[in-house]
Amino acid sequence: MIQDYLNYTTIVTFGDSLSDTGNGYRISYHTWPPVPPFNSNGAYSNGLIWNQIFTQNYLYQATLQDFSYGCATTDSLLVQGTMGYNTNLNGNYSIRNSTKPPGVRQQINDYINSTMNKTIDFDRTLYVIWIGINNYYYDPSLTPLQTVESIIECSNQLIFFGTRNLVIINEPPFDRFPAYRNETTNTTKILYQMHNQILAEKLNETYFSLHTRLNIHLLDIYTFISTILDNYTAYGFENLDNCWDTESSSTVIIKCQNITRRLFADEFHPTSALHTLIAKEFYLSLEGGGGSNSTSIGTRFISHFVLILSLFSY
Repeated sequence: MIQDYLNYTTIVTFGDSLSDTGNGYRISYHTWPPVPPFNSNGAYSNGLIWNQIFTQNYLYQATLQDFSYGCATTDSLLVQGTMGYNTNLNGNYSIRNSTKPPGVRQQINDYINSTMNKTIDFDRTLYVIWIGINNYYYDPSLTPLQTVESIIECSNQLIFFGTRNLVIINEPPFDRFPAYRNETTNTTKILYQMHNQILAEKLNETYFSLHTRLNIHLLDIYTFISTILDNYTAYGFENLDNCWDTESSSTVIIKCQNITRRLFADEFHPTSALHTLIAKEFYLSLEGGGGSNSTSIGTRFISHFVLILSLFSY
């Protein structure tokens, strides 16, 4: 356990299934994701996910307020996600197909509405946005620029509300996730590289000139997860295959005996073991170390911040 806790009493997260602690499971009447084998609370993994682990391990007696939903997009008015994309699995497909999770813009509205008549200590509240993939999944015609501009609009919602501490996480190397890695073209790889590049550029353009008490961090999770994939045995993982097959049959097929040694729970989602590494990297980045320093394999990894904006009043 790391003893140097960060000085936040609340963390508020917005996003999709990578951050959803059970909201999507709730609004789909417990039909998606399939439980078991997924987390009993409906998180898209076999156990706790990064925001839960971060709150428990790296903050002292803090509260996690998670507004993320599986299958969410940046903005439901731009493109609407649904939980019915997988037609093979049994379990009330009509319910899943009609379940429309709120996008991040709508999640933020819900959060702001929930805080009416409440006092918020903005200096000790950390906000996080991690979103992007479902825009392209549900509307392949959307460009990275459109998606990034939508993320900027979401950020502005929070800033105008009073946010002082905001982390935006870029998109992982989805081209190397089991769902996409057998593609014969580099389309997915290029898409997310473009997304991440434009995201960094737009954040610089939008916020760099501000002279306020606003702190914005962009966490480069793309590079961090790529490093793990390149060195997976050094982290104790046995291979890069997913443990659960959620696409081939009408039921989830369990393909591995020890999911704790896998990076991927299913085709799209990390295991709790990978989420644990993400939570630690998130902490190290905020704590000021700029990234992980793993003595167990004798390698100091590159910094996983491509942008650190600390914008204080002069």
